Amino acid sequence: MTAVPPDPSPAPPLTPPAALPPGAAAAAVPLAAVALTVVSGLLYTLGYGVAKAVQTETGLSPWQMAFLRYAILLAGAALLLPFLPRPAERLRSFIAPPAARAQRIAGFWLGASSLFALAAYQRLPMAEGTVLGFTMPLFLVALAPLMLKERVALSRWLVVLTGFVGVVIVARPGFGGSVATNWAALLQVGTALAYAFYQIIARQARAVATPWSLTMQAALVGVVLLAPAMPAVWTPLSPLVIAAGASFTALMSAGQVLLVMALRRAEVSALGPWHYVKITWALGLDLAVFGSTPDAWAVLGGLVILGANVWLLRKGGPSGG
Repeated sequence: MTAVPPDPSPAPPLTPPAALPPGAAAAAVPLAAVALTVVSGLLYTLGYGVAKAVQTETGLSPWQMAFLRYAILLAGAALLLPFLPRPAERLRSFIAPPAARAQRIAGFWLGASSLFALAAYQRLPMAEGTVLGFTMPLFLVALAPLMLKERVALSRWLVVLTGFVGVVIVARPGFGGSVATNWAALLQVGTALAYAFYQIIARQARAVATPWSLTMQAALVGVVLLAPAMPAVWTPLSPLVIAAGASFTALMSAGQVLLVMALRRAEVSALGPWHYVKITWALGLDLAVFGSTPDAWAVLGGLVILGANVWLLRKGGPSGG
């Protein structure tokens, strides 16, 4: 349906970073990781911006846009396969990957997060959608006791509740915006929830599954599950829409690759604050392309959500005290 972090674009995949050599210059390695993280966020934001523009201008449904993304990704991989080392082995690994069930369930949730985000960004400004996507770490805290059997301190539950108060402030159900906009805000929160499920299942399969393998399994699951809906939603594709779909796919895939490269150079917690630079990219895109600015309530709710995230980052993860 790339460790991308989120489709929402949401937050980073839980890929363990490589150990830094003793005595490594802290300023040199993290600087490269920070740059990769910031550029990754820019590519994710541009990708969803392209999708939003195409859907707004052409009326293309999120279902078809998601299908195009994964179909283009699979087609591109098939074209590259003969030129890669050990193509037969790679094809077998794609058809029957290790931990296939876990990888495909993870792929389902990654695809669901992308589909929800595409539907949400049709109605939401980029900045509001990005802020709501930052609820993903809060869902990780909430899901940790159920799926990872981790103990979560009471203080963290209070932070999660505070973060969701921020969601209510941004969405203002029944008070601000249209019904469609309120539903779009809920969909973007659903994007974060789906991506949290992806993160947890990917963590459980990470001993045998690479980020690229998880992405390709998501593409396979996405094409298989979305294909039956295509006759009902399909609209003819102009060359411009095909080019935009290819750009969307390339931007999202490149964003995931850069994020994985960043996570191999620094700890997840060290890079966490730099993901918030995506808000700057989203605000710039709103102003330059879509002509919108966030209202005071969206800014207030966003600050509450970001504050909850920063508190979690300072404490080191979902389950610590």
